[in-house]
Amino acid sequence: MVPVEVPVAIEFNGIGYAVMMATPTDLEDFAIGFALSERIVTSAQEVTEVEALELAQGWLLRIRIA
Repeated sequence: MVPVEVPVAIEFNGIGYAVMMATPTDLEDFAIGFALSERIVTSAQEVTEVEALELAQGWLLRIRIA
């Protein structure tokens, strides 16, 4: 099997932040890790919700933070 990468758009509290190419598995973990690595949050507990929506063009991750 060959991994497939698709565009994954990331938004925080409704504000668009980035578009990454990624394999669309474990998207909640990807969202939390991205928020931590970008220093948008300092702990995973600050992420209150991750909603992953599959769109025709790729994926949208709606991340809610405190």
